[in-house]
Amino acid sequence: MVKRWLIALLVVLTLAATTLASVVAHAAEKAKTQMIMITPSGISPSTVTVAKGTKVVWLNNASSTNILFSRGKEVAAASVDPSRFALDSVGRYNSGDIPRGGIASLSFVGVGKYQYEVVDQQSGGTRIGSGTVIVE
Repeated sequence: MVKRWLIALLVVLTLAATTLASVVAHAAEKAKTQMIMITPSGISPSTVTVAKGTKVVWLNNASSTNILFSRGKEVAAASVDPSRFALDSVGRYNSGDIPRGGIASLSFVGVGKYQYEVVDQQSGGTRIGSGTVIVE
């Protein structure tokens, strides 16, 4: 009887520890993500300051847009796990076309100040706004 009780207690404690570890890991992951909204009127927030390892996610709520980092090779070297981003023919780090409701993301691992601009592809490249990612 005591043996069954101890086994049941051990199972409950193991499940509780696993659940707690999962919650902590999820909170840590969430804390390392910074959202930036792209709207027809601009970018919000336009400047973000993040810790190394933070994933920056741009959510496009405007028409078809591109995110362009002019210092492309520097940004490519300072980030990992790009979603949509690649160096283009003129050396910019370019998200390519992001449709309305789409996302693009980068995880920044290098300290620095990275400036970008967002352009509207449907209006021939009209600038929607510019932003800065500061990585500390």
